[in-house]
Amino acid sequence: MSKDSVAIFSQNKMNFKLVLWAIIMGVVTPAIIEIVATRPVATQSRERIKQKDNCDNPLTQTTMNICANLEYQEVDRRLNQIYQQVRKEIIGSVQEQKLIKAQLSWIEFRDLDCDYVAEAYRGGSIQPLIYYSCLTSLTEERIQHLEANLQLN
Repeated sequence: MSKDSVAIFSQNKMNFKLVLWAIIMGVVTPAIIEIVATRPVATQSRERIKQKDNCDNPLTQTTMNICANLEYQEVDRRLNQIYQQVRKEIIGSVQEQKLIKAQLSWIEFRDLDCDYVAEAYRGGSIQPLIYYSCLTSLTEERIQHLEANLQLN
């Protein structure tokens, strides 16, 4: 193996470790994706690298996993916004306390259920995609439920 091949292999390994760490820690951000996307990998052009990290057309399992995490983060932000709107409508009431308990219980259910679903894929590269897709799906359902409650109040 030439010096250049060793350097490229080492760089690819560092990219993989960075992405894996970010996924595990739940801190995948556009900045991390940009760092990975702009590091030189073999002889690929920057355009091809950027295409690889495009969530509209993910070409690798790693990119799919990162994109699923980013989609979940966006849906989770929406959930928190809706939750705060609902809570504002009932602030200081017994209903607010029940909403808080219900939301905390729902979060625990969501996380455990998605852990259960993703466990079937343990050790596979698709496991993070399954996990984040599950979180996204259940969170979207919760948003619909809270929006319906918002309309009732």
